[in-house]
Amino acid sequence: MARHNYVSVLALVRKEPKFKDTVDGRAGIVGLTTIMSGREYDKATSGYQLNSVSFCARTQEKEILDVMDTLQLWDVVKMTGFLATREKDKKAECPFCNAVNRRVDACVRNGKPKSGGNEIFVYPITLRVEEKFETEQAAYEYLHANEEDANRVFVLGNLTNSPIHGELQGGRKPYTRFQLAINRKYCPKGGNEMYERTDYPWVYSYGDKSIEDYQNLEKGALVFVDGALQARKFKEQYTCGVCGEEYDVRGRTLEVLSYDTEYLRLPNLAPDDEEDDDENEDSE
Repeated sequence: MARHNYVSVLALVRKEPKFKDTVDGRAGIVGLTTIMSGREYDKATSGYQLNSVSFCARTQEKEILDVMDTLQLWDVVKMTGFLATREKDKKAECPFCNAVNRRVDACVRNGKPKSGGNEIFVYPITLRVEEKFETEQAAYEYLHANEEDANRVFVLGNLTNSPIHGELQGGRKPYTRFQLAINRKYCPKGGNEMYERTDYPWVYSYGDKSIEDYQNLEKGALVFVDGALQARKFKEQYTCGVCGEEYDVRGRTLEVLSYDTEYLRLPNLAPDDEEDDDENEDSE
């Protein structure tokens, strides 16, 4: 599979798989957890779950469903696939009057209504059981012993909008985030996935690299990202359309953490500008 949208993970089974029959055939979903290798395991002080990344894998492929059907809690699997996104009409119940509000109607940020929401997951191309364990901790220890191969992502796409810059930890940790449009070269079976050939994951970069990304990238730029999956919890505010009360809704999302972002094409860079940049590189 071409590495325009490529995910390779070692992950433990945190929720047993579920299956259902659809108009397009049998579908399966399994909850998995992998890790990030940003910190040394033996120096961790907050337990063996440090830097864990939980996500779902979905499939309608018979070969993958056959393997998925055998999975048990704490099995460690090796999986390759791609990031897939699809629109989802997110809703949340008001705790004051119990009315159900749609995100697209109730959630406003910076004066603009937010979208109905997206679901992001990994669609497996290959799946096999690496090891079987009796406990969660034993499975985590195996992941940490193989952390260099546990979580890799390569994506190639165009920015859908200008990058967004922010700061964490009281300004000590700058970050930049941007959304990519990635043309899907592999179209899975079933449902609308045969027609939805573009996926829209978010990418985050941190530190000095994030400042460079923010200064150089813009809408339409073509980039190649070498990174990893990261999971993030978030909270957003809804305003009930019935009683008018505001309430918080919590959620989780799956994103790409960029280790390196390669700028392949910047839309505002004309050929003459490229030559000038090469000539002036030593003088900057």
